[in-house]
Amino acid sequence: FDAPDRSWLDLDPRIALIANESQPWDKEFIINLAPKDVITTGMRKFTRVFSRGTPMSVRADLASSAPVSVTAHLQIRADGQGLFDALEGGKKIEIGTVQVMPGEPFRLDLDFDSPRVRARSIRVLLELSTEAEAAEVTLDNLQLIEWQTPFERSDDVTC
Repeated sequence: FDAPDRSWLDLDPRIALIANESQPWDKEFIINLAPKDVITTGMRKFTRVFSRGTPMSVRADLASSAPVSVTAHLQIRADGQGLFDALEGGKKIEIGTVQVMPGEPFRLDLDFDSPRVRARSIRVLLELSTEAEAAEVTLDNLQLIEWQTPFERSDDVTC
């Protein structure tokens, strides 16, 4: 709804939201990291729309100009926990870590289960870090997927 800043942590000056010139509705994040730098970005707000204990995946397309480590975290806002307390200190669970190498498009694809108990809402955060070299990282096509149960044929249905 023409308000991309409301859904993603991009206020850090090292993060820019760039539109594709030929398709201005197609946007991607460019993240600039200095040598030995770390930045955390991700969902600005928590989402309450999830079923407890279901399989989920976080996916994204990444590219980098230098080696970068990307760690995905699931942050939980517990039942009864205030929003600001959860944003600052909500429990973080590591989903997984991947290494993105320069010149090679990389598909982040990490699976996890949503919390079973004591979670009012969740959000995904990505921590990007470099070692000796500065890096420009492109982040595009981010998806948070909640998998539903597989299709099961019902004997009550006639075709």
